[in-house]
Amino acid sequence: MKEIWKKKKIFVITIALMVGIIGTAATFAIITATAGTVTNTFQAAKVATEIEEEFEGKIKAGSTVKKNPSVKNTGISDAFVRARITISPEQTEVTLLNGTWNGTAFTEKGKAADSIATESTLYDPDGDGTGWYQGTDGWFYYNSPVAPGQNTDNLFDAVKIGNVTKNFDITVYQEAVFAGSYEAGDKVGLPVLKGFFAEVTK
Repeated sequence: MKEIWKKKKIFVITIALMVGIIGTAATFAIITATAGTVTNTFQAAKVATEIEEEFEGKIKAGSTVKKNPSVKNTGISDAFVRARITISPEQTEVTLLNGTWNGTAFTEKGKAADSIATESTLYDPDGDGTGWYQGTDGWFYYNSPVAPGQNTDNLFDAVKIGNVTKNFDITVYQEAVFAGSYEAGDKVGLPVLKGFFAEVTK
């Protein structure tokens, strides 16, 4: 144990000497090469996000209305995003759909993010490798950091209304956290995503 400590101590001293030499050389170069100064401003990470969506259509039994929520990064740092969807009352006969709109005509491609297998399946309608995981905690986790100015994929594209005779609410709630060393385009597993949010909600 004593021998290991000695080796560490020597290593630290060597590094310190190297830093001293580099620092001296740099100072000399500044004095001889320029009389100006250089200021580097380091900006702290800032996370800010908001929900964006288009909403069109007449709310009535049997209709399909356009509602396509995504989350936009309005901050200055890459961020991980999670979202929660609630339908109230819970027994309301509505279905969230995935598909495309051409004017007022909707082409259904299947059910939306809330229909995927919990934890194990990535909701990725366009097949580009980025999309949403549904956690057992009720949250949907986007599997890639969202760059500033960019949006997640839609959680769903339309709402199909069944035999509904009373008012109901569909609420989308979102949270975001700084992505650390991960960058937009990286693909991240669900345990890592959960870990980031768990760290800031302790």
